[in-house]
Amino acid sequence: ITETDPTLVDPTRGVRSLFLNQAALTAALSGRFREALALYQRTLCVQSITDLSFLVREAHLRAALIHGVYGTPDAAVAHLTEAQRLERSRSWVEPQLDAEQRFVEAFLREGEPERSFAEMLQLTYGRMGEIWPLQLLALHRAGVLAERRADGRERIEALLFAGLGVGSSGLPGSVPQSLLALDSLLSGNIPRAREEARAVEDGSWPSRVVLDLIRIASGATKTAIADLNAAAPQTVGLRQAERQRTMLLALAQHLSGNALAASAAVERLSLLNLESGQHEVAVLRMLSPRLLGTLGEFVPGLLAFGAADARPGVLDDPRLTTHELDVLAGLARGETREQIATSLFRSVNTVKTHQRSLYRKLGVASGREAVLRATALGYL
Repeated sequence: ITETDPTLVDPTRGVRSLFLNQAALTAALSGRFREALALYQRTLCVQSITDLSFLVREAHLRAALIHGVYGTPDAAVAHLTEAQRLERSRSWVEPQLDAEQRFVEAFLREGEPERSFAEMLQLTYGRMGEIWPLQLLALHRAGVLAERRADGRERIEALLFAGLGVGSSGLPGSVPQSLLALDSLLSGNIPRAREEARAVEDGSWPSRVVLDLIRIASGATKTAIADLNAAAPQTVGLRQAERQRTMLLALAQHLSGNALAASAAVERLSLLNLESGQHEVAVLRMLSPRLLGTLGEFVPGLLAFGAADARPGVLDDPRLTTHELDVLAGLARGETREQIATSLFRSVNTVKTHQRSLYRKLGVASGREAVLRATALGYL
């Protein structure tokens, strides 16, 4: 891996590519996506002449997946096209690569979000292989665009229940939990998002983007801004990841009241919006349609995939505390204030205080109205 790349023929007859691909996989599963892409590119620079030629197909498919999630969409399509052109080797690995190729084909398909998500979801019931954390990241993106996040969440919960990623480090140990936390946040349940994010301990970009979103939603915009600035080395050279980071900076600066910094982020965002950002726009539409509308005035083409929603988003909706959610759960069960106090081991007066705060935030006057409003907002 450290030696100079051969110029024409691989003198190791494929062994070099085997080690390069393994190093690339390790980098990808550690969240070092730019390094992984560079290693896969080294595999592709020299033609393999043995039955290990399947490694070229593997490099193309996995580079396509990384580019599709965090890199350059055009590069993702180019890698997939090259993988489709390759002749199959006699390796036993080819059937697994067939499944990976079908997954990437569905992920990169344009204009049919429902069909793409359905195919990707079905493929997760088969053997996903060692690249599965990136496949789950892609599945969640597709679920957002197809408006089927609930199905994606159910699948991730089932995989976790089956032990997927348990005890692992890097992306295998963090992606399922971070995606569940992101789903809870997009549903407006910030306390649950924080609880689910407790298991996320690595410092990879997929984890940081979720943790910083939760910080922003929780009012810790300064902490989020500092972390997003510190994360710049992880996203440089990855167009979609850099656009995500810049959009979150714009969101955090906007909510913190720093108009000058927010304008700088918006200006940077306009340069990054040369390629479609359907997923980022869809997420921002759920978080704050008002901000999305404001950004759309300054970033040409940002709203090419639909106008900003007039309805309030997660960050525009009331934010309920854990205590208020406990009271809300009791109301949903039909319990009285006294019963809620007993079940929570709190005084009736304490529950009464939380209940009043809950009603005020939801803009309701009764327990029944609170349950209906909270259900509509995704808290129940």
